[in-house]
Amino acid sequence: MTTVLNQLDAGVSAHIEAAVPGVTAITLAPSGTMPPGITGDVLLIPRRSKNWAELLETGVSWVHIAGAGVEGIPTELLGDVTVSCSRGAYAVPMAEYVMTALLTAEKSIPNVWVSDQPTGAWGDLGRLEERAEELNAVRPWKAVPEQWGFAPVGTLVGRTVAIVGFGATGREIAKRLIPFGSDVIGVRRSDRPSEVPGVSIMNLDSALAVADHVVVAAPATADTHHLIDERTLATMKSGAHLVNVARGSLVDQHAVLAALDSGHLGLATLDVAEPEPLPSGDPLYAHPRVRMTPHVSWCSPTRQQRVAEMFIEELRRFVAGEPLLNVVDTEAGY
Repeated sequence: MTTVLNQLDAGVSAHIEAAVPGVTAITLAPSGTMPPGITGDVLLIPRRSKNWAELLETGVSWVHIAGAGVEGIPTELLGDVTVSCSRGAYAVPMAEYVMTALLTAEKSIPNVWVSDQPTGAWGDLGRLEERAEELNAVRPWKAVPEQWGFAPVGTLVGRTVAIVGFGATGREIAKRLIPFGSDVIGVRRSDRPSEVPGVSIMNLDSALAVADHVVVAAPATADTHHLIDERTLATMKSGAHLVNVARGSLVDQHAVLAALDSGHLGLATLDVAEPEPLPSGDPLYAHPRVRMTPHVSWCSPTRQQRVAEMFIEELRRFVAGEPLLNVVDTEAGY
């Protein structure tokens, strides 16, 4: 008999017991004092659990984290305990968030929304044809409609998008960009060919120099801390759009503000920050070219189901004595 200590909810415990014969799942609160004398073999835990030390004293040999990131877990307490995570569980909603960010930037939403009649007359199509080259060079996220019938909005067709961190989330983003006609570049530690047809693999500096949009989707590790900093921002194409759906620690926010103020960086869409939540009055909240959301790119009505399914697949392998699929290298941090 295998006992799973589950810090999610009772519905997940019921799902586990129904899916894997011979397993008992005990539902525990995500914080507070644990019941006395409790023991288990496996721990299913949120990344931000409040009582790691108590839980590890229950005798578990394997911990599965419901989140995709593992920064902040107490590696000094783990000993020989195996750690796995829900890598890829949130890739689809995060890819959808990124697509929304890129499309709203190119279509200049909400700048093109109107609440009254624009002052200008209908656009002169002949004059617009004469200005086509000039208008195509305009960064669309600055566009405000001055007349009815025209605004210099952009397109994803032909735009170059660099995805920094070409793991599960990066690949889901790429799969959605290719049909839009974008030129997609993946940036990762290895130079092995892309698993997504049509995606080029480049080093960071080469990718930043040509990208119209830069999407940060890499794990938070010691090596990726402030990966986007003053130097790498200077490497970026002038007027580019930066999107961060990874962790706030990957981006030097002071350098981003300076690059926005100088005009070198065109727009920043930030779903994550450092710290979280940002304190009241932080300049990122009020900057006219920052679009900030409160770490919600991962949200989905099916997120809990997806995490449970991934864990159950790992649990089946654990019970059968087979290798787990998403084991974390705690030294590397992912």
